[in-house]
Parts: sequence; structure tokens; C-alpha cells
Amino acid sequence: TVLLDEEPRAIIGVMPRGFTPAMQPGDVWVPLALGPEQIAPQLARLRVIVAIGRLREGVSVAQAADASNVVVQDLAREVPDVHRFTRAAVTPLREQLYGQHRGSLVLMFSAAVLLFLLACVNLASVTVSHALSRATETMMRRALGAPLGRLVRLRLVQSVLVASIGALIGLAVTSIVLAWLRSAFPAVVETYGDLTVDASVAMFVAVLALIAVVAITLPAWIPELRVA
Repeated sequence: TVLLDEEPRAIIGVMPRGFTPAMQPGDVWVPLALGPEQIAPQLARLRVIVAIGRLREGVSVAQAADASNVVVQDLAREVPDVHRFTRAAVTPLREQLYGQHRGSLVLMFSAAVLLFLLACVNLASVTVSHALSRATETMMRRALGAPLGRLVRLRLVQSVLVASIGALIGLAVTSIVLAWLRSAFPAVVETYGDLTVDASVAMFVAVLALIAVVAITLPAWIPELRVA
């Protein structure tokens, strides 16, 4: 137990390191439990309350909203002057946080995808031009007995190197930008939770790098195969 405001409180859980609650930053959370001696004066002043919870498995948002409105109806019967027109609304947390920015986020994501595709097309054209310029070398290697698989692996290694460098630069720039946002706009960043470049982000970047490798290397294999 710990003492909060000279009152002992039992610790029922500890959040993991780095946990940032959405919309309500804090170090300690206690349940909102009002006794009979507190309900009447509290209800006279309480008009809006925001709570964040996890839905039980199998319970939909609509069912949670119906259950919440049952509580509100009980309040309306107990204190009609205050809660006659009070209603409860249940909104998914993701929609509450990002719903008003959905259009901007989709536009930014679409622009990033377009930029990624343009980069792949440009690198693929450079790779094809490089492969065509080395057609004579490829024919000599094949004439000297170089396996086709070895030539393909050579092109693949070059593409992996380019994609890896691009991925590392992207991760580094992202980390720098996030650090700047935390220092320049700390309140805004905290609203969106713990924004970090973690393993999931690195995995996503690795998948994009593999896609880029395929997009860059595959067009170059065609002239290689023709020469071979």
C-alpha cells in the first residue's frame, strides 16, 4: 500500500516502463469511487466525465454505449434537474485520438507511398541501365563458366546494399525528427502516446526495404537473362 493524501491505497497493478495514457498523463491512477455522502454534492457540479476503458471480449461498442446510457438514465431519474438531457457516448480510442486527423494522415501516407514508388522506379531504371552497360562483361563471365545464379546474386547484393542504406538513413531521420518534436511540442506528442522508433517500426522498414530490393532487382534480371 501507499499513502495518497494521507489515505492508504492498495496497489493493484504497475504499468510497464514507458507507458503513457492517452489524453490523461499521470503517474498514479485511482478509481473514481464516490460514497453516498459524496454523490449528492458531486452530481450537482458534475456535467462531463471522460473515462478510458477496455471492452470485455465479445462486447461491441454499441453494447457498451447502451449499457452506459442505462447508467445515465438512472442518474436522470435521481437528479432530473441536472441530468435530464445528459447522454453517454462510447467512441473507440483510435477514432477519438486520430479521427479528426484521418484525412491528413491518409494524405500523408499516400504521399509517402507515392514517393517510395517513385524512388523504386528511379533506382530500377538506373539498375537496368547499369546491367545493359555491363552486357559485354556478363557475356564474358558466362563464356568463362560463371554460373547464372552467381551473376544474379551479385545484382541482388548491390540492391540489398542500396536498400539497407536507405532504410538506415530513414530510421535515423525519423529518430531525429521525433526527438525534435518532443522538445518543441511536448504536450502534442504526449497526447498521441509513446511515439518511438521501436522494433515494430524497424520491422516495417525492413519489409519496405525487401519490397524495394525486389522492385529494383527484378527489372535488371531481364537483360541479364537475355545476355546469358
